[in-house]
Amino acid sequence: MLHPALTDMSVEQFILRLLIVVAVSFIIGLERQITGHNMSFKTTVLIGIGSFTFVSVEVFLGTGDARMAANVITGIGFLCSGVIFKNGASVNGLNTSATLWTTAGISVLIGYGHVWEGLLATAVLVVLNIIMAFVNAKIHPSEKMSEMNESYYNIQVVCIRTEVKKVKKVINENIPKGLNIEMFEVDVETASKCRITVRFKTDGNPVKDIANICDKIFEKDVISVTYDRLEE
Repeated sequence: MLHPALTDMSVEQFILRLLIVVAVSFIIGLERQITGHNMSFKTTVLIGIGSFTFVSVEVFLGTGDARMAANVITGIGFLCSGVIFKNGASVNGLNTSATLWTTAGISVLIGYGHVWEGLLATAVLVVLNIIMAFVNAKIHPSEKMSEMNESYYNIQVVCIRTEVKKVKKVINENIPKGLNIEMFEVDVETASKCRITVRFKTDGNPVKDIANICDKIFEKDVISVTYDRLEE
């Protein structure tokens, strides 16, 4: 026998559940925005309303087979993939994507009439996001793990021979803390042209710092500047 919430919903119930979905979605998004993540409450509210509306169609039609929930999961998964991006050697947006996905799940739960369960899931999600962010900030990798996370990056500069000293000076003046020069080589390619290879060692994500160094080098009289991460 099907649960009554899956086969019937009055207009009053629809309005009440919709308002609850808007409220919980707003709270989830507000927590993300306050804690500085790349997601606002507008996004969570829109996803919550959309998920709830699709499920409500199924409830109004009285099919009761919960197929719409499966389709909502697929659609939200597609949207969530848009907030995941690769930043150098790391991946960003996974937590935000998971939060959006869970918001849709909570909205579906409320849409099917399980309001108290949806409110409980909201509370757990918000509290855990706050607690896990705090714990994550307190956890530091061990020295051994830091060594395992070490990576190497190369900057290659092609310039005229008279600019080699200037390029080296730019690099030394703009190298940030945590980025160490492992190698500095100058190869003569022609009578007037040289190729400079600089290898950096780091245990973090230095892409932004290396890009900044490259921009500074470009201000000099150089032919080309490229950088890449060395695969171990």
